[in-house]
Amino acid sequence: GKLEHIPPKDNNTIAPFKQLHSDLLHLTWQTKEIARGDYNQKVSFMGDFSIAFNKMIESLKEKKKLEEKLIESNTAKDKFFSIIAHDLKSPFSSILGFMEMLNDEYDSLDESERKQFINYVFNDAKHIFNLILNLLSWSRTQTNRISFNPINFDLYALIEDNISLLQSSANKKEITITMSVPEKITIYADPEMISTVVRNLLSNAIKFTPKKGKIEVGSKGIINNKI
Repeated sequence: GKLEHIPPKDNNTIAPFKQLHSDLLHLTWQTKEIARGDYNQKVSFMGDFSIAFNKMIESLKEKKKLEEKLIESNTAKDKFFSIIAHDLKSPFSSILGFMEMLNDEYDSLDESERKQFINYVFNDAKHIFNLILNLLSWSRTQTNRISFNPINFDLYALIEDNISLLQSSANKKEITITMSVPEKITIYADPEMISTVVRNLLSNAIKFTPKKGKIEVGSKGIINNKI
């Protein structure tokens, strides 16, 4: 981009002005490139001027990075809420449907059918609760309010509880979930964080496993009861 103007060797008076003209042309070109968003330009024109100009470029570069992160964050947020809204719609519709049947046909249903419908409602309510927990966990990450509180706890029981929360979703696709995690194994970690990870893994596994498929939950990489 820099335009070179080489003056005649025997013209010592005009040469500095020729060089200044060339440097100004190059500075003009750099300014246009910066205006187009090229913040990798480095100005080398008249000492203090260059320092101030380059600081301005660095400031613009940082501002651009912040804007890109903000756009990325907003896109992720919109996608997350879209997924949550979609995932909440199904269990809520299911609960309303079963409650309507119980309300309209309670007397014509036998005891086993009533218990079955109540069980469906209970499982869908647990699924909604799980989604809300995920939403709360995500909101804490956005406000930097996540605290790390490691304790000793039963990994098998934690995974079992989370499978129970999502069992109704698996049942709808006739998916079988099995565990190969050792029973009564105690680990040292933050149970809320591990629970969030397990729920997300299970949710994705159920979502992407075909109908009548199988999901196996296992554990490895446990050393000295720590993960």
